[in-house]
Amino acid sequence: MCKSQPTSRKGQFIWRRSRPRPSAAPANQRLVEDTQPPVALCPDCGNLFSVYDVPFHHDAVPKSQDMNQPIPDYYTEHSPFTDPGAYAAYFDDFPNDLPGIVRAIQGLIIPPYTYTVAPHGFELADIKDAGFGVRRMEDFIAKLLDINSAPLNQPRPPRQRLGVNCRNFATLLVSLLRHQGIPARERIGFEGYLGDDIFAEHRIAQVWNMWQGKWFYIDAFVDPPLKAARDIDINTLDIVEDKDFWPAGLVWLAARAGNVNPVTFGDGPEDIGFPAIRYALLHDFDALNKFEVLGNDVWGALIEKPEADLSADDWAFLDEVARLTLNPDVNFAAMTALHMTSNYGEQVRAIASAMDALRTIKSILQGLPSVPDGGKNSE
Repeated sequence: MCKSQPTSRKGQFIWRRSRPRPSAAPANQRLVEDTQPPVALCPDCGNLFSVYDVPFHHDAVPKSQDMNQPIPDYYTEHSPFTDPGAYAAYFDDFPNDLPGIVRAIQGLIIPPYTYTVAPHGFELADIKDAGFGVRRMEDFIAKLLDINSAPLNQPRPPRQRLGVNCRNFATLLVSLLRHQGIPARERIGFEGYLGDDIFAEHRIAQVWNMWQGKWFYIDAFVDPPLKAARDIDINTLDIVEDKDFWPAGLVWLAARAGNVNPVTFGDGPEDIGFPAIRYALLHDFDALNKFEVLGNDVWGALIEKPEADLSADDWAFLDEVARLTLNPDVNFAAMTALHMTSNYGEQVRAIASAMDALRTIKSILQGLPSVPDGGKNSE
């Protein structure tokens, strides 16, 4: 839901489900068999706790983990996209539990679509719409404070929340978690719970469960009014892969194998099938390498190359990206190496560097943004 603003959830268009949700696989068969327990047993205190309280149950150190620590550590460190920079101190007073963090995010930003603002009782014109959002977290926070200089952990009235799409909900959650030392990353795939007639592209976060040694999907985009209005009956703090959300790599491989119909996945009525899945796949590849680009960032020639022009090498590369991102932790070394050395990854990195240089020049010319009066740094 992140690149075709005039014809998708990013703009005014939204497909209304008027018929049963399409099946990506037979009713008794999921693309990947997997289950996630709703509770876990803390190895330190022996108490059961909800999985979405992890890793905030208490400050105890887990006794064991299922993967090498450097991989979660990689996703604990900020990328240039998630680093709050000069505004880091504003993150210090946020809650340290997942439900509290998500509620705080929903008190700052709102999806800028008619169907998301209507449950709050007002119209789209009543909010400040940032469109595709803001690429850098430091600039994003400055824009939030521009609307209201109050501390960021204080919820704003809905009309004072910044209108941004799903990517910005995901990256703000990732940024806040990384600020607290919690491994987190953005993921791009396709959802089946927001009420579309297809499985629509969506961007959510993953948080590392240090006791169970696994990742959980979190969707901060869905606030209580939207959940009630659209009758969303899933736990958005524990999204189940291959049931409610399908990572792009999983969809790509399933479509390539003929196990799903690619046209049931997309980002708008004219953006469906393999081109839409390819776009999501490459952005997921970027995010897993900590290039959390905007939904409309067309970086790298391959991402929007006409399908008829794709070479055998292109298809092989995309298959390899899908295979690696299907299990990014097991394939971590190969996945990061491929992003660094492939033509696509080199193009993304070159554009990111050029954007950094332009941003630096702009800062020098205009002066760094000052912290608003009454803000945390003015104390």
